[in-house]
Amino acid sequence: MNRKVLSFLFLATIFFIKVSAQQQAVVISPIANLSLRPLQRTYKEKDIASVYDALAIASVGEISLCRRVHQLLFNETVTVVKEQEQEVLIEISSLYPAISCNNPHVSTKSYWIPKKHLKFLTAEDFKNSHFPKSIDTKNPYDETTHRQTVALLLPIYDPVTQKTYSAGTRFIYTKKQTSQNYWFVYVYDSNDNREKIITLPSSICIAPNILKTTEEKIKMFVELLKVWTYKDIKEKIPFVWGGCSIRDFCIPENFNITKFNATSAIQIKAYEREENSIPYSGLDSSGLILRAAQICGIPYFCKNSTTCRKHLRPLKENEAVEKGDIIWLPRYICAISSVENNKVVCARGYDPGFGFVDESDLSDLFAQVSTYEQLLEYHTSEKPILVKRRDGSTKQFGQVVILKLSSCWDN
Repeated sequence: MNRKVLSFLFLATIFFIKVSAQQQAVVISPIANLSLRPLQRTYKEKDIASVYDALAIASVGEISLCRRVHQLLFNETVTVVKEQEQEVLIEISSLYPAISCNNPHVSTKSYWIPKKHLKFLTAEDFKNSHFPKSIDTKNPYDETTHRQTVALLLPIYDPVTQKTYSAGTRFIYTKKQTSQNYWFVYVYDSNDNREKIITLPSSICIAPNILKTTEEKIKMFVELLKVWTYKDIKEKIPFVWGGCSIRDFCIPENFNITKFNATSAIQIKAYEREENSIPYSGLDSSGLILRAAQICGIPYFCKNSTTCRKHLRPLKENEAVEKGDIIWLPRYICAISSVENNKVVCARGYDPGFGFVDESDLSDLFAQVSTYEQLLEYHTSEKPILVKRRDGSTKQFGQVVILKLSSCWDN
């Protein structure tokens, strides 16, 4: 065997060992905020986990100064890139690299999280513990991803672990104890460092592997959005910048402006809701689509609107608008919930006067547009469109595009 072959085999072996040795960790808190940059240097004198947990709901103004870019849920598995004091740099298999809204040539695949929110997994953990298999962009149709797994459709408080788990949290269920009315699922309780079994009502859970076809998954996606925005419930899911969780609900009008420490020395104006506990739970427009889609087993991995625009296909000429399709605007997306009734589900921010997730008429979102036939004209012509604020004023957006949710399966 010549030297070149030997050298190649040696390097391949080293690469394999390096890849195989990547440290995995699992989220052990119900909700964990993520940042694009480490916060330890900015808040040198503080416990960094408490800084992450207390990140503001959203900053005032169109340019967000809030450091939260995403939220992970209990039982989500991540890859550890490096540790730095109280923080860990991680990669997430369930997201495409997020394309910057300011520069389409810049993307992000790594995020910072407090070490306190993670359990570093050992070989023994993989062998004996019950953590759901990660949703993976590289293998989106792996039938084992959702095997023996249930996901919460709504949040629930568990008296055994004394924690409230967000909608979207995934669990492994036991094979022997499952009943018709309850799922018996495994949880790792970080309070006493051991695995336990808790019960979840089957009425607020879904086993994603029961949804077999594209049509079934999109139908469930729309139905779930309608459940989250049921019109007869006064309390709504709050808007949270970078939010991708559902634990608390809010009275829509109950928010105000306060001052928030952006750094140890700089304060910014930010929104707050006094009735919600930290870390703040809620959804932004991208988190709404992402969380609902992944609950329903849809291979959707887009963290923001720019990434969504790249990976989903625009509606073609003479192609029908359908429930579940995505309305795209620069820095904003929402979902079509009814074509016949001209309904749309949106997570709308605080600056326009909203700050919650709701289903509304298309005419409440856009000026001079009340039907999807009219919206289609804007999609085709690429002419600017006016988006309504709550006080009746409008803001012009350069373009509106209707994206096919079913094109997720084309990637």
